[in-house]
Amino acid sequence: MKMLIDTSFIMSCVKNNIDMKAELMKFGKPELFVIDRVMQELEKLSGGNGKEASNARLSLDFIRNEKIRVIVTEGRHTDREIKETALKEGMTVCAVDYGLRRRMMEAGADVITVRQNRYCERESGKQ
Repeated sequence: MKMLIDTSFIMSCVKNNIDMKAELMKFGKPELFVIDRVMQELEKLSGGNGKEASNARLSLDFIRNEKIRVIVTEGRHTDREIKETALKEGMTVCAVDYGLRRRMMEAGADVITVRQNRYCERESGKQ
């Protein structure tokens, strides 16, 4: 199953010590992707000090170590690029952000989100 990961999702998994790969396996064999804008957001966040910067660095390490594929986009707004890419490629979006989740489900796509800072759950946009 192709899954497109948003910044909020990977940061939430890292922050809460959620085994993202194990959780995503519950929904089928995951084929993981991020867009270049997510990488840029994580790079920007990783430049500082503190817990958020540390979590961003751990997120980047995870993406690199797991060889998650990076999709090059036109560089517009991150959420717009995620939505267009996911719909075009038939991907499930992994996100925590309510606005992105709502827009994806309204467009008929499935979303996987983090619940209670402990596990992942699928929300279906198919009617």
